[in-house]
Amino acid sequence: MLNRCLFLSIKHRCELVCLALVFQTVNPSPYISSIDNLELFINSIVNGIFIYALMVLYDTEKGVLIIVDFEG
Repeated sequence: MLNRCLFLSIKHRCELVCLALVFQTVNPSPYISSIDNLELFINSIVNGIFIYALMVLYDTEKGVLIIVDFEG
């Protein structure tokens, strides 16, 4: 059960990184530059994804440390 949860967490973080890469790849497009404030919006999305990925990482590591310190 624990291995499955940790694997899902790592998979979720990889998906977030791939999503951020997609947004960063689309960002320098001339079409994006032609629309007002769209570049700012995409940069905000990438920053939000990064912050969320850090929160997921923190939550996972906190859970691992609780399990490691568990004395049953």
